[in-house]
Amino acid sequence: MAVIVRPVDLDREREELLAVLEQNLADLPHARRFKWIYCDNPEGPAWSWFVCDRASGQVHGVASVFRRAMWLGPRVSLCGQVGDFAIDADHRSLGPAVMLQRATFGPVDQGHLALCYDCPPHERGMSTFRRLGMKADATLVRHARLLRTDRRLAGRLGAIGRVLAPVGNVLLRVAAGRRARPAAFAIARHDGRFDEEFSALDRAVAAPDVIRGRRSAEDLNWRYRDDPLTDYVVLAARRRAELIGFVILTVEAGDMVVVDLFGELTAEETLDLLEAAADDARAAGAETLHLSVSDGSRLIPHLPRAGFRRREEGPRVVAYAQARGGAGGSRDDAWRWDLTHSDVLV
Repeated sequence: MAVIVRPVDLDREREELLAVLEQNLADLPHARRFKWIYCDNPEGPAWSWFVCDRASGQVHGVASVFRRAMWLGPRVSLCGQVGDFAIDADHRSLGPAVMLQRATFGPVDQGHLALCYDCPPHERGMSTFRRLGMKADATLVRHARLLRTDRRLAGRLGAIGRVLAPVGNVLLRVAAGRRARPAAFAIARHDGRFDEEFSALDRAVAAPDVIRGRRSAEDLNWRYRDDPLTDYVVLAARRRAELIGFVILTVEAGDMVVVDLFGELTAEETLDLLEAAADDARAAGAETLHLSVSDGSRLIPHLPRAGFRRREEGPRVVAYAQARGGAGGSRDDAWRWDLTHSDVLV
């Protein structure tokens, strides 16, 4: 069966797009998030493509590119993240997948984006990119800190484990220790909208050799305050009342996930902010605090001291940029991708 790829008209073909997503990516309520993710992005609407039967026009798959403002070294550029990549089960061969993947390169080739990147969740998801001669530019790795022993001990020891769990929890708290924070350093919940001080912090952290997502107030409000599906907790760190960093948390499957940690923080301030995140996670009843960062993240040296242990590799980040002739890289192999979980969220 011959197939073609064509652009999607998001206004006229919304229901067809949603039908493909709901059939193949059933874990998300796509209709509830459609306007937010496809239309209300502050950088502009998404691009989407269908893979269709050439003769009948029947739709068998879709892929989209969502605009993202990113720091590429010392300047902000408009980039894109590939997402909502879905193909019907009877068309899941490399042919349609490669055709859709190539379509997502279009906004870069046409000069609309500096680069676009996809985030296959594991090594098996790299097959399409290997066919295209592309490799991963970065890999996110999950790190975990055990906060409570209830679930683990109950699973291993049953009723005895439930009795022993409070003792285990105390031992974990003792092992973590508690450092006194300087009087000039404070961490508190930030419950309102993000404002200009967050944009100023984002600009202050620019680096000449780093690729990372922009964190302006506009970006943060759209991502964390306007998301119709997920609630987030924000803890802001201040030194002498000036914003110097923040951590963003959400609950997933009974655990707490660090979605983002960012700022101009010293090593000790980073540890304090991670400890505040652990306190918040305990108060929410979480068993484990999870944090995923790229292999080039500035946070990696601090994680063992904060009680985190390296776990499995997660999403790969594969970039396409016109400056490199497309396949196999972003801009320069010397550039460092400094990413957190927030950069692979769609």
